[in-house]
Amino acid sequence: MSNHLRLLTAVTSAFLIITFSGCTATWVPGKFTAGGTLPNPGADNDKATFTAHADSCDTPPTPPKLDVNYDGHDGVTLMSTSVMDAGKCAGPLAPGGLPSAACTFCTTLGGPGAGTLYGADFMYESKNPDRPGTGKAMICAVDHEPSPPDFGAIKLINGPFAGYLVKGPLSGTVEAHPCS
Repeated sequence: MSNHLRLLTAVTSAFLIITFSGCTATWVPGKFTAGGTLPNPGADNDKATFTAHADSCDTPPTPPKLDVNYDGHDGVTLMSTSVMDAGKCAGPLAPGGLPSAACTFCTTLGGPGAGTLYGADFMYESKNPDRPGTGKAMICAVDHEPSPPDFGAIKLINGPFAGYLVKGPLSGTVEAHPCS
């Protein structure tokens, strides 16, 4: 084997290893709304309710906008306070994509089949007076148009509800909206 061929093989192998070994997913600007109930075995009625409205159409330079309200009906109740990233999740090498912890997490959930994936990484404030405080959280929403059910998840990284995760089929909807 010639030295050129060995070098080409080594460079190609390195590229493939870097590209497909846990790279950070990215997000691209977009707008979505999601809302409904998620299965929550720890809740009084076995369901959690949440709404999310995200808009990153002007990002950058304008920071993304996000409004999340969540009630797990198990003592976990929160609202978003600030957003780090929010948008349509794309692959690790998406043109114009920005690194996203939420989109990286969302791609590992193993949700059902193909669909358009949205993610948001944000800070939350507890609305439970017995467990006050703030923390970091992520949400995922998968739009399975035209055939439901859509899929949703919320993961609380730290703060008063650290380690909390609820995911599953969304009895509600995830909708993409055009950037205008």
